[in-house]
Amino acid sequence: FFSYDSIHFIHIAINDYTHIKNLAFFPLFPFLIRSIASIIQTYFDFQMKITSYLLSGFMISNAFSLINTVLLYVFLSKIIKNDNFHKENTIKLSILLFLYDPGSIFNTSIYTESIFIFFHLILLLYLINNRIDNLLSLNGIIGLSTPICLSISLRSNSILLVIYALVPLLGLVIKENKECLIENENDIESINNNSHK
Repeated sequence: FFSYDSIHFIHIAINDYTHIKNLAFFPLFPFLIRSIASIIQTYFDFQMKITSYLLSGFMISNAFSLINTVLLYVFLSKIIKNDNFHKENTIKLSILLFLYDPGSIFNTSIYTESIFIFFHLILLLYLINNRIDNLLSLNGIIGLSTPICLSISLRSNSILLVIYALVPLLGLVIKENKECLIENENDIESINNNSHK
């Protein structure tokens, strides 16, 4: 559990960015680890300082993993349109596969995967719950950009979350351009009809 990337996250949480190899790891997760570890240290007196950092890393990853299970249930409930029996079975199977996937070990270890999935699910739920034209308002833009920006401060491949935001907006632009083309075609037809009279 305390190997590979987790060593770097704990090192950054304790010592900040002291080595060039630490620059590959973004600051949000070490910041969360340090914040929770400082709270733990005020209430518990561990012999070794690193214990509170390890404990906070596990607590953060597991808390987000549990939250993700609930968010996944909510997300699947909104997008699956089958009858109740098949819908519930599909959701239960999906959650079981999410929880017992061999890769889910990273969701409960001191890795960024659980927080990364959290921001994905939050963004997807936000897109599902809001109409496309609401996404262009200031609140819509803030709602879209917040999980994206927080996720980018977690890991570099989070920039791909922008695609989730751009697809509905691209659909809105296409819809508006199509309406403009239809209006232009109607104007051309009316001009042609008037010129033939």
